[in-house]
Amino acid sequence: MRVVKRDGHVEDFDRDKLELAVWKACAKRPIARADIGAMADRIEEELRAKDEAEVPTTEIGAMVLEGLKVLDQVAYLRFASVYKDFTEPEHFAKELKHLRQDTLETVVDKRRGTKE
Repeated sequence: MRVVKRDGHVEDFDRDKLELAVWKACAKRPIARADIGAMADRIEEELRAKDEAEVPTTEIGAMVLEGLKVLDQVAYLRFASVYKDFTEPEHFAKELKHLRQDTLETVVDKRRGTKE
């Protein structure tokens, strides 16, 4: 599997690079290394199941964000700030607002029994 970077450059998929990016976002957070490895495993498995020769980094980044949203919201914001290229403090505030809204909707859906 090959990864298409934002600038069009193509390189081989590197699971270690994926795990390192997640690890950096989770630095100094109370997250077990095993949880980070499991998340990287799930992302890699999902990508390989698509059986596509090339995958854009934007798709991988979106998958990381979804995983971090569940794993640790501070790590999510850290990763989002790089992935989405935050340049102003307002970008953090806006992303935090969306994150809180998503979390609230998930809690409400779970109470209603519509999400696992």
